[in-house]
Amino acid sequence: MRKETSWKADCLWHQEFKFWIRPKFESVDDSISFCELLRWIPLLRSALILKSVYAIFGLGNPGEQYYHTRHNCGFRFIDSLANQCDTQLRFSPRLQAGLARTTIADTRVWLVKPLTFVNCSGTPFQLVTRYYDIPPENTIVVHDEIDLPAGVVRLKAKGGHGGHNGIRDIIAKSKNNQFLRVRIGVGRPKSRSSTVAHVLSQASVAEQSLIDEAAAAAQDWIPEMIAGKLELALTHLHSRENAVKDSAARPRE
Repeated sequence: MRKETSWKADCLWHQEFKFWIRPKFESVDDSISFCELLRWIPLLRSALILKSVYAIFGLGNPGEQYYHTRHNCGFRFIDSLANQCDTQLRFSPRLQAGLARTTIADTRVWLVKPLTFVNCSGTPFQLVTRYYDIPPENTIVVHDEIDLPAGVVRLKAKGGHGGHNGIRDIIAKSKNNQFLRVRIGVGRPKSRSSTVAHVLSQASVAEQSLIDEAAAAAQDWIPEMIAGKLELALTHLHSRENAVKDSAARPRE
């Protein structure tokens, strides 16, 4: 994964200037004529045309008391990815989210942690995608999934919310369901206790280890998801799921 250092300006144009325009003009003599300057106009136009931009949203609840809960595996996913990309998130009151910019698979990517509660994730999702003009098909949402056991991660390209209130709110407010979901299994409660209590509590040490391993496996395939190689990522994660199930079914010595 290509790493991108911190940014000096709060706009995408800074990257275009830094990597495309400035090096070209620094090599030009100060006495360049107007006619010679006109030769650079096509370069300027092509450099300022933005390439496709992606956004990866990790769902969770704000507040230290929620950070290590099952519901916040999306937050931890984004923090881990930001650390791997050597970047830091900054809070944007306007967008109601923490954001960081990086480059993955030669594509500019926003890492986003909505700072509303999970059930209200649709508002920052809509604000960020509208502000940076990111189409739904260029967004990835990472969230916990109680219908999958701990240690399993699956991808879902589009469709309904599956009972997840954060996804439900995103679909309702954006009026679109064409975004990719990374569903990290946290399992259902073993007893008949409340599902809400389950996701808002911390997993056992053993379960948390499985959840972290699943998240790390998905994180390794983010470049392929962004590069349009979704089938490759699906195949790998499916084969990993079978290995996890085989391991769980193997009798302990």
